[in-house]
Amino acid sequence: MIDTIAKEPAPAGRGLGLRRLLRPSLRKLLILILALGACFGAVREVQARRERFKSLYHHHYFKAGMGTSVILMVPKDEPKPSPLTPKQHEYHRKLSMKYEFAADHPWLPVMPDPPFDDRE
Repeated sequence: MIDTIAKEPAPAGRGLGLRRLLRPSLRKLLILILALGACFGAVREVQARRERFKSLYHHHYFKAGMGTSVILMVPKDEPKPSPLTPKQHEYHRKLSMKYEFAADHPWLPVMPDPPFDDRE
């Protein structure tokens, strides 16, 4: 009876799937490298977007006059920056808030900036 059990062939497709999956091959190595490269590329893109949005946030923040601790040194022969109108201040304030949120959530899409309308 022991001889008959030992001589029976294993059912087809049983037990070989996991071993075949874990067996190293060039194809699996290339797929792993491709997946890791895609992950690292995605992380790098998110970091670059965060830095770009932080830069835009700071630009609009100081343009709106909310960061008044910065001293602008302008040579005497150049004109000094003119004060903002209330409409310009509000425009830059909204954009600074938009880019502050975008810098905190760089994986989300960002709508284009609305054009500044000086009329009214």
